[in-house]
Amino acid sequence: MRNQLYKIREAGKYGFMNARGEVVIEPQYVAVEDFHNGFSRVRYNDRPIPLDALGRLLLKHVFNHVGRFEEDRAPVRLVRQWGYIDRRGSLAIPVQFDDAAPFQEGLAAVREDDHYGYIDTAGHYTIEPRFRAASAFSEGRAAVRQDELYGYLGDNGNWAIKPRFALAFPYRDGLAAAGNTPEAWGLIDAAGDYLAAPRYLPPEDYVPGRAYEDRILVRTGAGYGYLDPRGTEVIAPQYASAGDFAGGRAPVLIDDCYGYIDLEGELVIPAELQDAGLFSEGLAPACRDDRWGYLRPDGQWAVEPVFSAAQPFERGLAQVVREGRWQYLDPRGQVVWQEA
Repeated sequence: MRNQLYKIREAGKYGFMNARGEVVIEPQYVAVEDFHNGFSRVRYNDRPIPLDALGRLLLKHVFNHVGRFEEDRAPVRLVRQWGYIDRRGSLAIPVQFDDAAPFQEGLAAVREDDHYGYIDTAGHYTIEPRFRAASAFSEGRAAVRQDELYGYLGDNGNWAIKPRFALAFPYRDGLAAAGNTPEAWGLIDAAGDYLAAPRYLPPEDYVPGRAYEDRILVRTGAGYGYLDPRGTEVIAPQYASAGDFAGGRAPVLIDDCYGYIDLEGELVIPAELQDAGLFSEGLAPACRDDRWGYLRPDGQWAVEPVFSAAQPFERGLAQVVREGRWQYLDPRGQVVWQEA
């Protein structure tokens, strides 16, 4: 979105401001979500309604559920059936499916009865429903389940990798996580061959197999560690908790305290923190003595920890909470907007 909007709160109602702290959509809704691809979702008359950046509600139709817009389509549910609306709020694909996922790479997985297939943005089947489970396309492939095994389907409907996995996750940068049993995954290449044997535990709260700064987060019984894109364990599993790399740093939990390691696994910010987030735009939210602030990559505080909550920086601003009030800060710690 070219002109980023940030949600704000006043007297228990929510609206949006711009990056200069100017209110552009007055607080008037009981609940709102962050903008995504030009739209937020707000609660209006106890229904989820898309809201555009000019503050206009898409009210041509009212649905029980509205998904997020991807590729100019959003899945919608009316009672128990699903269809899709366009960015004007018009019904682009009639409500007819038993389930419907967002579009990705021009295709969306939909379910009729107990089988999934894929439709294009006009609502026409390009791949007929014949799968027991189906994920979104990524890099021209989608993980689908036929009978009890997963394989990877090409966007032409033919097998790129025939079903042989009990676990299969989306491709990214030519790599994916997959496993022969539900209990463990390994790293596979574009041909479906293992670069790292399937010995890593299923994820708890992240998509496995994705490389961030050439490091892939993994978990074993010994803890969290990291692979490189060749499948080599460059940082042995050892941490009680860990996050993805960003800005050359990753948060790790050591003896009940968080610190940060570099790409080689060296502890570069001591494990003296109660909690720690990912670096974004050169700063990371971190907690010390029950208060949040923002760290630089050298471990020095760019913004002293005085907040009860802190979000990552996004396009130059970060949301924090101080004395129960929302604020937005710039990277110098200056308040751009605050709740009355």
